[in-house]
Amino acid sequence: MTTSAPKISTEIITQKFSEVSSLNSPQIQLTITDIILTIYFLGVIFMFTKLLAQLIKLCYTLWKSPSEKLENGIILIRNRNTFSPYSFFRWIVCDPKKHSTRELEHILAHESEHILQWHSLDLLLAEAQRIVLWFNPFAWFHQKMVQENLEYLADHAVLKSGFQKKQYQFSLLKTVMQRNEIPLTNSFAQSLLKKRIRMMNRKPSQIWVIGKYAALVAILYLSSAFVAPYSREIELLIPETTIPKVIEFIRKDEIVKSPKLDLLEKGKQNIPDVLPKTKKSKWVLERNGTLYWAISPLATLDDINEIRKEIKSFGGEMNINKIEYDPLQKFITTLTVDVKINRSAGRGFQNENSSYTPMKGSSGYITKNGNLGMGFTPPESINLEIEKDYQKAISLQKINSNYYLEDEIKSSFKGQNMGFSGRDFSYKTLKSEKAEDGLKQIGIEIAFDNTLTIMPVNQFAKFYLNGTTSTLSDLNTISFDQLEEIRYFINTLGQRYILVRTK
Repeated sequence: MTTSAPKISTEIITQKFSEVSSLNSPQIQLTITDIILTIYFLGVIFMFTKLLAQLIKLCYTLWKSPSEKLENGIILIRNRNTFSPYSFFRWIVCDPKKHSTRELEHILAHESEHILQWHSLDLLLAEAQRIVLWFNPFAWFHQKMVQENLEYLADHAVLKSGFQKKQYQFSLLKTVMQRNEIPLTNSFAQSLLKKRIRMMNRKPSQIWVIGKYAALVAILYLSSAFVAPYSREIELLIPETTIPKVIEFIRKDEIVKSPKLDLLEKGKQNIPDVLPKTKKSKWVLERNGTLYWAISPLATLDDINEIRKEIKSFGGEMNINKIEYDPLQKFITTLTVDVKINRSAGRGFQNENSSYTPMKGSSGYITKNGNLGMGFTPPESINLEIEKDYQKAISLQKINSNYYLEDEIKSSFKGQNMGFSGRDFSYKTLKSEKAEDGLKQIGIEIAFDNTLTIMPVNQFAKFYLNGTTSTLSDLNTISFDQLEEIRYFINTLGQRYILVRTK
């Protein structure tokens, strides 16, 4: 007997599946972290692309412009579209035709320091840090501080090499007026002019310096920046004297304007009334209805401004049509003055036909009834003051005779695109511990008998002693203790000049 086979169930067990998207179009879920990372990398890409574009533009400028090889492997790129000189690694970009010989010296010295100290690498490192940490405000602050510190270091090195501080600052002031700075480069005319001049003239203050730079170093380290090299170098940037404002460096007690800065253009220009009226100037005297006035070769902006005010209150008007100074802005060399009262008008003209000789003074008078005179000898009290100032100006001319001689020599090469480099040793520099090394660099030694020794490398140089032509043998007999100043410079043709001034 057979049994029936077991029944096979035909029921299909159904399984429930949650709704999912098809395999061909999966759903992407972004987290907050993903969004933040996307924004971060977009920022990095944007900043890097911008940096790359700047580098390409800069390299194109270096490639297409004519070049000239200088000392120490430095290359001068002559670009007439460049208003503010700048450097990038071993290249200095500028248009020599836009600058005077003295300004070009300062520019090349400043940019050469950037090159020799590898400041372009520092800038690139700071820029790379800013790209990576673009979201961090301290990264931007640090990049700016690095740029400032590099300018301070270059300024410090230039002044330490013997350049005159006041003339160097004038070159900065003129160049910054036509600023057109290029990213990633060390520009001679960085816009932090006021800070740079203050750093050149600042007096050490231990508590302030320690607190200020401790805070700075702390901020820089918080931004994860490359600051180790700078924290130590910052302390080296504190020079000797201090002045609170840029206008003070223009030396009110010695100058009214710098011709190089074009503060008073040729043609009729009024000096602005910038000061409130105070007591009468010593250069003005009212007597018996007549106002006498005088402008000395050492007249300051304050002096001329006060004279103008006194003449105006007397019913007249004074205009300065032309005023020129010596290259150091120590004294007035040329002056043209217009004076008017009622219908009378007169012009006074003082010119010694030299950029290095002080004028003797300009004077005149006006009366209440409308008369005036120009060039007349003023009353004795004013005349004595003019004579005192004139003698002081002559003394300044003698003290700076070597500078004027150097300026005159360099001016003779004007129009030949001649470059110059050199060193200046003042009395203070000559007595410093590093003077011997500095003199050896330009081929000068101090012999065992304490006399000056011009080395053979300078045997074909042109020699000057106290403003007049001299010889190598004459200079080699001078006692080192009698030296007041040595000025040395060489042009691009290899011609050397040695100017010596003694007590």
